[in-house]
Amino acid sequence: MRPTLPYIQEKFKEYNALIFKNALPPLPMRIGNARCTLGGVSYKRKRKATGGFEFYDFKLTISARIDLPEDVVQDTLIHEMIHYYILSKQLVDSSPHGKLFRQLMNHINQHFNRHITVTHRSTPEERAQDTKKKDHFFCITELADGKTGITVVAKTRLFQLWRMLPHYFNIRKSTWYWSNDPFFNNFPKSISPRIFAVKPEDLKEHLSTATELVLEGNVIRKK
Repeated sequence: MRPTLPYIQEKFKEYNALIFKNALPPLPMRIGNARCTLGGVSYKRKRKATGGFEFYDFKLTISARIDLPEDVVQDTLIHEMIHYYILSKQLVDSSPHGKLFRQLMNHINQHFNRHITVTHRSTPEERAQDTKKKDHFFCITELADGKTGITVVAKTRLFQLWRMLPHYFNIRKSTWYWSNDPFFNNFPKSISPRIFAVKPEDLKEHLSTATELVLEGNVIRKK
């Protein structure tokens, strides 16, 4: 399912009563379109005179970008409600998914038959639903061991990684491209030298419509 705002609002009230004993104050909610994050709680913070920070102005977002099973949508909402509980109660955890978060998560899973996790690992079927066209700059590498790799690069790191990749890996050949094919949405955008294994036969169709790039001095242009 792709959640709607009325659905999220209704489930928030339900789980607030059932799980959190109505301890969570109402907050603005919205439906987002993110692919990499299924949900999130945003907030502002200000430094307290006694030290540390006070958190306030909370907003909750659940993404409807991907059609997910309803129980995954619900677990995502509860996951974000745990974050909201910790922040709104001004509690201190060791990290965003630290000891306190995991204690609450495990308690809810055990007592309310949920399957909340720290992160959601998307399935190939879920990733295939992401058909939005976006700019992708990427390098296809032939490694010395015969394997093929791909590095989709964040635009802000394009020049750096173009020059850095050959110094980090044993690369026989590398070719850079631009494409807005949704196929490349499936790969994370790298800000550091990384290569992900890929099958050449999976790339063939998508490279046929890609634009090859060349680096000349400080300029990247179409070949």
